[in-house]
Amino acid sequence: MTYNGPLPDLNDPLTAPYWAGTRQKRLLIQKCDHCQYHRWPPAPICPECLTSGGTWTEIPAQGQLWTYAVYHRHLDSSIKWPLPYTVAMVELDAGPLMVGAFIGEVLESEIGRRVEAVFEPATDDVTFLRWKFA
Repeated sequence: MTYNGPLPDLNDPLTAPYWAGTRQKRLLIQKCDHCQYHRWPPAPICPECLTSGGTWTEIPAQGQLWTYAVYHRHLDSSIKWPLPYTVAMVELDAGPLMVGAFIGEVLESEIGRRVEAVFEPATDDVTFLRWKFA
């Protein structure tokens, strides 16, 4: 592991369950206890029914490529990834959209193609979710 970029706050109560899940190679998102809506990003209330709380639920780490962007310069000086790098928006099979780094090249004609998660350890405590074609 030789990651030297920014790291998440693992003590943030809103996102800590997500990071605990990625360490175990599991994708966890919130599910509303009232209306059953799967939501990402995490929030203290459900955007569909405005009920407080929710349960962190494991979902399949799969979906389809919704869109993508290729970055040719770093927008943050703390990012040390090789250039260019691709960021994808994935429509998860469970419903929500999730943004993350993409492994490999993408062509416009591949929008809609199936993708799956890759769990990439950055440190002993942080594992990032990346996307690749299935």
